[in-house]
Amino acid sequence: MSSGGYSGVTYGNQLSLENQEAEVTAKKNEAEVQERIQFLKNELPKTSPIHIPENATIKDQQKRGYQQVKYEWTSKDGYKYLSRWHTHTPGAPNYSQNTWVVERKKPGIGYGKTPRGPVEEVMVGKNIWIKKSEWKKAIAARKSGNATKQQKEWLDNGHWKV
Repeated sequence: MSSGGYSGVTYGNQLSLENQEAEVTAKKNEAEVQERIQFLKNELPKTSPIHIPENATIKDQQKRGYQQVKYEWTSKDGYKYLSRWHTHTPGAPNYSQNTWVVERKKPGIGYGKTPRGPVEEVMVGKNIWIKKSEWKKAIAARKSGNATKQQKEWLDNGHWKV
């Protein structure tokens, strides 16, 4: 039996049972998407260790083995912030469930009276930042089983519990 038009049985804009089910499913999916968007805009940012402004861009991602949501914005002082929430990542310690990692970057100034190199940092405590290169070394050291006490503390403190 065909839908709509002339089907040989009836004439009109009738939906088949399959079309009706598809329409119901589509409406349900749309409602779930809208609910997710509202959660990402209004609820999840409240759990971040740093204030996420309303104008932050949001990227909802399904990674290999975990979920991740990124919030990015630029502050008045020129830093580009990234507050990233993720579920447990493969190979990470079991306690690292649903955590935030906060990063910031500022481009360098190569000329003028106050030249400086670029800044890339990770927050490992309230207003405590380390170079991202040190963060990456700590991750590599933990993976290889050679992390120092300091590196373990950075990684533990830099993964903010929700």
